[in-house]
Amino acid sequence: MPNAIMFVSESLELYRELCKALQDVAPLIPTPQVDDLLIRLEHRQPRVLLLDGAIVRRQTAAAMRRLTEYLAMHDTSAFLLLEREALVDLSIARLKGFDLLFLPLNPLEIRHKVSHAMYLRSKFLQIRPSKETKARTSEPMLAPGNPPIPTMPIVASLNQEPVRPRVLIVDDYQGNLDTLSAGLEDVYSITCTPSPKEALVLSKTQVYDIILSDVLMPEMSGYMLCEAIKKESLNQETPFIFVTALDQTSEESKGLALGAVDYITKPYSLAIVRARIQNHLELYRTRDALKALSLIDSLTGLPNRRHFEQVYSYQWMVAQRHGRPITVALVDIDYFKQYNDGFGHQKGDECLQSVGKALASVCHRSMDFVARYGGEEFVIVLGDTDTAGAVLVGQTLLNSVRQLAIETAPDTPISVVSISIGMASCYPVGTEDPNFLINLADQQLYKAKRSGRDRIACTSFDTVAALSLPEPDDRVV
Repeated sequence: MPNAIMFVSESLELYRELCKALQDVAPLIPTPQVDDLLIRLEHRQPRVLLLDGAIVRRQTAAAMRRLTEYLAMHDTSAFLLLEREALVDLSIARLKGFDLLFLPLNPLEIRHKVSHAMYLRSKFLQIRPSKETKARTSEPMLAPGNPPIPTMPIVASLNQEPVRPRVLIVDDYQGNLDTLSAGLEDVYSITCTPSPKEALVLSKTQVYDIILSDVLMPEMSGYMLCEAIKKESLNQETPFIFVTALDQTSEESKGLALGAVDYITKPYSLAIVRARIQNHLELYRTRDALKALSLIDSLTGLPNRRHFEQVYSYQWMVAQRHGRPITVALVDIDYFKQYNDGFGHQKGDECLQSVGKALASVCHRSMDFVARYGGEEFVIVLGDTDTAGAVLVGQTLLNSVRQLAIETAPDTPISVVSISIGMASCYPVGTEDPNFLINLADQQLYKAKRSGRDRIACTSFDTVAALSLPEPDDRVV
């Protein structure tokens, strides 16, 4: 059950609260201990893992290490649930692969964060090095948290149960819902609703593989529903099919012009409906596979700049809507021109690949994203991260590249390859241009390089973070 949520806790009360909050997001599978979880993980891969912080300290170090290793190798978003008073060190939880959710439980917050994580995991390609590359890498790889693009939710890996495509059916007449549901439920996971307004709400919290809708409905027409879903929901690219009694050419033309991929008139043959749905799913899979290739940097295997622009736009919208912080970091390899001149472009390419892997190993949350920006520059988006959190990540990024211990060219003032980082954070309120934050990060990058390289410079809109850190390895300007 790859779309499931696994929950590790001994608290029945917390389990009931989570079931209520996530009832229409995905199935919730409880397990009392991390050791039990690890056994289950051998047979199934959940999309999201929720871990009760109250039991973490009672787990063995070996069990927690195995769990961390699992998260490093799989497309699973992990959340740690704990009381604010119990949080001793935010960086420990955050940098070991867990997002934080505070108790007492806020149903809207957990629903949003879990739905968001499942959306990113289902709609974007997970970028990670091959097994061969990992075997040759001396540094341990943590989970690369690049939220991805198009692994179709309907495609399961060979060692998983087949995932039934999710179909949303919208029709105000119950008889039509029953007919379509009965004709499709042997192959698809069906959600039915007679209310287009409810369908619109569902489309903002759940990713579907196909949406079928009537046109004439009392609350709002199918045309209005299609237009609304295509404008702002998690299903903007989901194939939308009208199933209606309106058989005029003008109506069909209108529906297709709004973004529908097909227009089926009543009365229909269930065999034809099934065939058309399957055809559109195949086309969707092929289209997304091609799109994936266009969004990956061929040298590093990381997302490219075009991919970054898409994800950043979405992350900005999420931060703006929920009043959460967002951080952009621009990363530049120090003295890279001299490295290329001294060792040649092939060695330069290997350096870029190693640095890219190191950056991805640090940014492992579902809302973190690393991409190659161009040349020797990388860009990172840290969702739900303020300036203080960004600096913690930045320090780890600096150290992860230093620990590669890549020898530099003889004519440079450093002994091993290092990076400079410019970071900018804000709480979007609706009036800013998202590119403004990128420009701020770019300014901070130049500041870091002018200040001596191998360091972080950060700002939060008008206020530059003046941070003094004791260790020379964690330099922030």
